[in-house]
Amino acid sequence: MARFERLARGLVALVVVFGSALGWALVGCSSSSSSPGVVGDGDAGVASPTEEAGPEEPPQQAFEPLVDEKQIGDPSASYFSLEISPDMRFLLWQEVIGGSAGPVWIAGIDPLTAELVPQDGRGFRIDGVSGSAAPQWGRDAKGLSLVTFSTTGKVLIVRPSSATEATTEEVDVPLDPSRAYPYATRISSRNGALVAYLKDDTQRRKQIYWLDTAASPVVETALTSGPVNLFEGRPSFIVTVYRWLDESTRLFWGATTPAGSPSAKLQILSVDLSAPSAAPKFVTNDDSNHVDDFPTPLGGEALLVGGVDNLAKGAVYKPSADGTFKKEVDIVPKSGFPKAKFAASFEAFTADSRRLASFIVLDDGDKPGSFPAEVWLADLRAGQTGIISGSKRLNRLDPEFFLGTKEVFILHYARDPDAPGSGYKIYRLRTGIPR
Repeated sequence: MARFERLARGLVALVVVFGSALGWALVGCSSSSSSPGVVGDGDAGVASPTEEAGPEEPPQQAFEPLVDEKQIGDPSASYFSLEISPDMRFLLWQEVIGGSAGPVWIAGIDPLTAELVPQDGRGFRIDGVSGSAAPQWGRDAKGLSLVTFSTTGKVLIVRPSSATEATTEEVDVPLDPSRAYPYATRISSRNGALVAYLKDDTQRRKQIYWLDTAASPVVETALTSGPVNLFEGRPSFIVTVYRWLDESTRLFWGATTPAGSPSAKLQILSVDLSAPSAAPKFVTNDDSNHVDDFPTPLGGEALLVGGVDNLAKGAVYKPSADGTFKKEVDIVPKSGFPKAKFAASFEAFTADSRRLASFIVLDDGDKPGSFPAEVWLADLRAGQTGIISGSKRLNRLDPEFFLGTKEVFILHYARDPDAPGSGYKIYRLRTGIPR
């Protein structure tokens, strides 16, 4: 599960490249006063090119998830960059030791309780991972894998067989410590994975590159070039991170258009790398800035789900006949924060015959991890929302869904703003939503 917050690490190095603090800050906007569950105008009900409009959906039941938040794991450890495997078997996380990136761990997850196995989450240990290369889960014909970069610039593939055992392979490419933030495809029938990542060009500017781990020889190809496309002074492909559509060679990322114009909007580019010479094309073209949009296949179609204009608001976009994505539903939570803004970290899934997504809303600030945040669930068809985090003010990050044997859980990590030196703790949220 690719994640916006994971780019927090290693950004100090990128500051030198881009000449400005990347951090988490986006453009500040006033919070929305819209009511929850507003259906998008004009484009609602547009059929996918591959799926005709079906019968009218039945009325949605009231959306009232539980509020049951519990700290789990080792209370003395600092947990960062949580990622749950697509088969719901493993949790991947990176330990923070003394304020620096430490080892990456693979743990099991109890399917009934969503507790970690072992209890502290320290199962299989991966050392020497770059602070800017916490791995993401991938999948190919051999099964689950994760791709990461070592501190010396190696490209590594780790394949777990259990929470305590795994094998490691090295991809045959030249060493390059400038590689950062790898994302691998999840295609269960494919031999090897495509990996997208950042790397320095000849002028030490970060660009998006990709490689095929199954190719011989393995070739690194640049997807972006020239001056870095910026949104509010920050690389657009960090504000809206490059991500693969599951079971697909299609990659999505953010770019402003018209580039360099004062009126430019952050839109979504996409390319299908099954044809390596294919050119990226914009697949959105509206008046919103697409913040941290996440491509997801639900119900046999590709959807984009993400934040809007740095507001406490999200939206669901559905493919139309012309190949672009049109807004179908607005997601507008009634936050308890008086200055709520910045809805982000949307992760979509299906449970209880619903299309759902978890996400965060920040209290006034625009730097996840530095300001208190709420965790929410949204019904992606009806736009209904429900808060699932507790009343304690925590700087919550990265809500990850876990489909247990009987119900849906959300795992996230958080820092107590009143105890900044205590590090990040891991929390489990029950939702009461059946599997």
